[in-house]
Amino acid sequence: MDETTAVSTSHDPPWVGRVQQTVADRVQLITPTGYEWTAAASSLRPATGAERAEYDVQVKRGRQAREALRRQLAGGVAS
Repeated sequence: MDETTAVSTSHDPPWVGRVQQTVADRVQLITPTGYEWTAAASSLRPATGAERAEYDVQVKRGRQAREALRRQLAGGVAS
């Protein structure tokens, strides 16, 4: 890997995930797209209202996209 071109960036907006489970000092989270990861509980903070709303919007879009694909694959939508 060529680190001479590496660029440091902040996570803005930060990753937002819903807590799935807590084990000891680790928390398992999931994004709206289904990506799961663990993080130290001490590195987390509660989501803001705007972050929670955006998460819910992304979940709804994902459900709608999956439903549209399901209909299309079932022959319900002409291509």
